[in-house]
Amino acid sequence: MRRLAFANFLVLLLLASACFALEISTGKNAYTKGETLIVSGTNATEPVSIVITNDCRLLFSETVATNGGNFSKNFTITFLEPKGGWLINASSGGESAGASVTVTSPREASYYLVKLTSPPEGVAFERTEKMPISAYITDSGKPLKDAKVKAWVGCAPVLLAETGPGVYEYEYQLPVDGKAGDTQLYVTAEEGKTAKFGGENGVVFKVEKAAINVVFLSPTADAYNVGENIPIEVALNYPNGEAVEGANVSIKVGGAQVPVGLQASGAYRADYLVGAKDQGTLIISAEADDPYGNSGSASHDPISVGGWFEWFIWANMHYIIIGAVIIIASAAYVSIRARNQINEDALERKKIEITEMEKQLQTDYIKKGLLDRGTYERRMTEYEAQLTEIENRLKRGRRKK
Repeated sequence: MRRLAFANFLVLLLLASACFALEISTGKNAYTKGETLIVSGTNATEPVSIVITNDCRLLFSETVATNGGNFSKNFTITFLEPKGGWLINASSGGESAGASVTVTSPREASYYLVKLTSPPEGVAFERTEKMPISAYITDSGKPLKDAKVKAWVGCAPVLLAETGPGVYEYEYQLPVDGKAGDTQLYVTAEEGKTAKFGGENGVVFKVEKAAINVVFLSPTADAYNVGENIPIEVALNYPNGEAVEGANVSIKVGGAQVPVGLQASGAYRADYLVGAKDQGTLIISAEADDPYGNSGSASHDPISVGGWFEWFIWANMHYIIIGAVIIIASAAYVSIRARNQINEDALERKKIEITEMEKQLQTDYIKKGLLDRGTYERRMTEYEAQLTEIENRLKRGRRKK
């Protein structure tokens, strides 16, 4: 008997809680522009937050007070609002309730003629690209002045500015994460003084994924020998020049993938040690994609790698050093001068090479804008230090002569 009584108590408790759940009403299921949408409800325990959306677009958001658990709020549906399905959500004290209505356009919403001159129907634009939106609005053939004009594209509306008699424009930058494919642009207009009449029109254009620019910052040399390290560094940016964040980068050398790390400068770096198998021509490529499906790729100019003879010298360097020590120990003064001359020539060539690298670095930074200032100054400092060391060595060699 006690168990039965307890079960009955639980049932009554559940029924009581259901009776006092938050409820909302919209009066009717369909409205037209120009009418007032009435949102009311009961059983609210705290002030009520009312949010009205159309797809991903936020139309209204307001908190209203309650009176004995009851609440009510009126929303005027202007000719600037989008038509279609509207969702209404009310929340209070941890509870929520929802409703939906359909908003249509009456004759008054098409009183003004809205002609969309840009973008053209079906034209494709790339993410991050700036798309001009332009509308020409007339009233009985005459340009409509001082109107309020909205363009609904994506999840947020934009206000068009009046740039001439009846001409309203806005330059819209497509977001990097916007939906790709066919996209609806919906323009609404309302007479600015009385707001009794409106106009509307739409067009469908295409959104394509952005092509990420993959730019090689290094290597700057076009030839390496077996045993040397090739520093590989790439920078990523979108067509509008903005840096790519959260990218997945793959770098391949001779078809083999190498580990890649993100630098503080925002560039991506990899290092590759040249082996005997790389002799001949070496191809370096890089691919990148971001979290939104945008991607890009690039290949570096072919790298020349020293052949078998250079590899043989590198692999047997310790024997060569021993032989060189024996020769030096037994060589005459003429041999020493000849070796010094060879070293001097090599240093002069290295000096010319580094000077050319400095010129290329300046071109990449000043003219092409491929480097940030920090990277430019760091590399320039390294090159200057190498030139100073070469000059010191040359001076010491000349004194010995």
